[in-house]
Amino acid sequence: MRAATPPLLRSLNVQAILGVLHAAGPMSRTELARRVNISGPTTAEIVEELLEAGWLETAGDAVPSGGRPARAVALSADSAEVVAVDVGGSRIKAGRFNLQGTLTEERIVATELTDTTGQVANLLRALSTKAAQLRCIVVGAPGFVRGGVVVEAANIPEWRDVPLAAVLQPAVDGHYVIDNDVNLAALGEARCGAGRGVGDLVFVTLGTGIGAGILVNHHLIRGAAGAAGEVGFLVPDRDLLDEPRGAGGALEARASTVGLGRLWEARTHQAASAPEIVAAARAGSEPARAAVRDWARYLASALISISTVVNPERVILGGGGGAAFDLLAPDLRALLARHLPFPPELAPSTLGDRAALYGGLELGMAWLFEAIPDRLAEARRGNRSYQEL
Repeated sequence: MRAATPPLLRSLNVQAILGVLHAAGPMSRTELARRVNISGPTTAEIVEELLEAGWLETAGDAVPSGGRPARAVALSADSAEVVAVDVGGSRIKAGRFNLQGTLTEERIVATELTDTTGQVANLLRALSTKAAQLRCIVVGAPGFVRGGVVVEAANIPEWRDVPLAAVLQPAVDGHYVIDNDVNLAALGEARCGAGRGVGDLVFVTLGTGIGAGILVNHHLIRGAAGAAGEVGFLVPDRDLLDEPRGAGGALEARASTVGLGRLWEARTHQAASAPEIVAAARAGSEPARAAVRDWARYLASALISISTVVNPERVILGGGGGAAFDLLAPDLRALLARHLPFPPELAPSTLGDRAALYGGLELGMAWLFEAIPDRLAEARRGNRSYQEL
């Protein structure tokens, strides 16, 4: 561990001030010093430096605790930005967040599997602004990601061993973070959604595929190959051990929304989409209810397996299939209680299809709050060099 040298200590103090203003909004210098536990003079000096550099702005009067109102300061909204992109097999969602964490613009396009990279680049060009001094771009890919490289994305044929950050950098300049889309969704729910304040949680997305993002003590678990949480590859029955795993795994073939369609077809010999089957179950159709019960049992086998390993406090269901939470939850709760000594709480996603975007915001803000102190330090060194001439 490095010693807390004055430059490092100042950097940490700047990060603390930025973090408090991000979490709590505008406040006076006095209140800010109290929140970050830094002396008043040091806080005032850092605030003035941030104001002069354009990272902070005045924001009217703070609510006084006594005496005259004090001028409040806030993060300067347009001084930096996070552009988050969630790439799916059918849709690409992208959003721009300003430094205050506000989603200022959002776009959704149908995925073109012949030129997905080009689509992402076009979205980045459309959403990035010239006003930002710093930009972090976070892309969630539906597959295995290791060291910024998309190793494999089952639904995106062109993404095989693609160094995505390097490929996209010529389109829009910025700092790039590439991660698994479900990991981002788990972070989003943990910080801004149904998992807020929960340190140990699992986010499960139910869609054409099935995956999980796992947080232990507030930290994402990615695994040695970046494949932690790929629960589609769980084998829910020993009779399936001799069968090929398939592109998405044995469990995905049965517990995804596509799997629900197969369960329905096996019972009725008719084809139907997952939303149609869920609607029929809500309307009282017994074959549909039976298919959903089978679906819940396969999903329960996955949740039981995950829970025995990481013991989450809460499991959040999202994705298109998460809309059937009210139908799945009773059977899931009963099965988890039957087979686990400490069953997790179950909750539906509250962020919906924006969960990965908000996870991108989390990672992007973390990088910005480390980069801004470095920019300030560079400016101080530059000023000293100029003065010494």
